[in-house]
Amino acid sequence: MRKRIYGIDIAKIVACMQVVWLHTSMRYFTGNYQLSSSIDREILRILYIMSGVAIPVFFMANGYFILNKKELTISYVWKKTCNILVVILGWLLMYSILNYLKDRDFLFFKYALGTVIPGIPNVSTFIHLWFFWTLIILLWFAIYINKILHRNIKLYAGIILLLFFICIIVNILSYINESPIDKHIYQPFRIYQWLMYYMLGGYVGYFKDRIFSYYRTHRNKVILLTLTSYAAFGVVIFFTQTIMGTLFIEYSYGNVLCIVSSLLLYILFLCHNYKSITKSISEKIIPLTMGIYIVHPIIIKHVVYVVAVKNIYQVLAMYTIILFVSICMTYIVRKMPILSKLVKI
Repeated sequence: MRKRIYGIDIAKIVACMQVVWLHTSMRYFTGNYQLSSSIDREILRILYIMSGVAIPVFFMANGYFILNKKELTISYVWKKTCNILVVILGWLLMYSILNYLKDRDFLFFKYALGTVIPGIPNVSTFIHLWFFWTLIILLWFAIYINKILHRNIKLYAGIILLLFFICIIVNILSYINESPIDKHIYQPFRIYQWLMYYMLGGYVGYFKDRIFSYYRTHRNKVILLTLTSYAAFGVVIFFTQTIMGTLFIEYSYGNVLCIVSSLLLYILFLCHNYKSITKSISEKIIPLTMGIYIVHPIIIKHVVYVVAVKNIYQVLAMYTIILFVSICMTYIVRKMPILSKLVKI
């Protein structure tokens, strides 16, 4: 049985909470639902930006385990792919049936398209499932990347560097263009970006013993560097984001500060020595994270649009309620034998 790595569990739990915050908060500092207080809006935007490391951390966590398997077989990848498809199609089918019973309109195919293409009217509930399509794509890349990692680490590092420079170039050109040049590439297909984070996770796993050793010797330096880069990421994106013409954090995933701070935060979570109570709590929460990620937009859809929010304290209260209800809903679904497959991969 594989030894549990609590650092990665806790990184995924924090990332999951950040994703819920990303999807809850943005409507309150931009668009039709924004708060009247400019100070509240700016504080929300700062917190939104700082939560932007969540998706990179998720990809690094997946790459850590998948790419460091001694042997990655096609049968394993196919099984994982089928499990992910069950999650995606299961939720779409269930929601489509409920929609049909309510409005006599079967929207399964529109919902499926809406998991890839943003902006389709009335089917945006599951746009966040793009993440699972990307995992499927990366799984099939992983068959070959896994071999490179274990046979030619220099080539592996070279591929990461190439992808890194592509991300940086795309990000810089977006600033020059005053508009994201990758906005016409739907999120699941920004492979240069997601593969880089995925491979970084694998790289950390490959050198984990050296990284742990360095962390134990230079713990304070690593923490200081991590917090400094993370703060710099938040400040720089806050003041330069409008140059790109969008407040969506997804277009900053290729920013050098986002890449560096995400990687350092991931390493910090991985190497930190946790107390037994923290480990115990993480063991109870980690099985719920995937379900929370899946169901929270459904909760948002049925709560946010019917509750008037006027200040930042109410936004924080709304976030807490959405997170709590998502946890409860996931816990209940996991207890149902048939539906439990819809909240785990």
